[in-house]
Amino acid sequence: MKYMDKKPICILSTVHNTVIVEQDKKKKKTHGKSERIVSKKPQAIIDYNLTMGGVDKADQCLSYYPTVRNHQKKYYLKIFRQILNQSVWNSFVLYKKNGATMSHLDFRLQLVEELAKIYGESKHSSQNTTSSDRLNGRHFLSHIQPTQKKKAPTKICIVCSQKFNEKGQR
Repeated sequence: MKYMDKKPICILSTVHNTVIVEQDKKKKKTHGKSERIVSKKPQAIIDYNLTMGGVDKADQCLSYYPTVRNHQKKYYLKIFRQILNQSVWNSFVLYKKNGATMSHLDFRLQLVEELAKIYGESKHSSQNTTSSDRLNGRHFLSHIQPTQKKKAPTKICIVCSQKFNEKGQR
């Protein structure tokens, strides 16, 4: 079904039929009197407007903090970021239900700060390399022949590669 409001709206519903319902609207007061205007809408539009207000509000608020990148090559990262963004919004809604007065931006910033406190410190100690060869040695490239995994020949610095073990790990 196609309905013309301010712009054409296409509707597909398995629940509603093509019944057009008259709906009263209040208009602004003119000369102290409020006028009532009757508009005709499909029942599907009326039901949609009654139930989808929260979804539209959530979509609007999530659009202020976009996490999905347009040129994301790995689709699963796009899905993960969207789910993460939605879960932050859901936690904000639950936070507000408890009577808090913090804004959405402040909530996000505090969440980042708290997560950085918990997970921000590295569990691995930094590797201090005191090798004098690494600091003032002659760095030059060595050719590595192709293998079954690497079809093309590669190059690696001999001084920098000395800190790797035989498995190629640091």
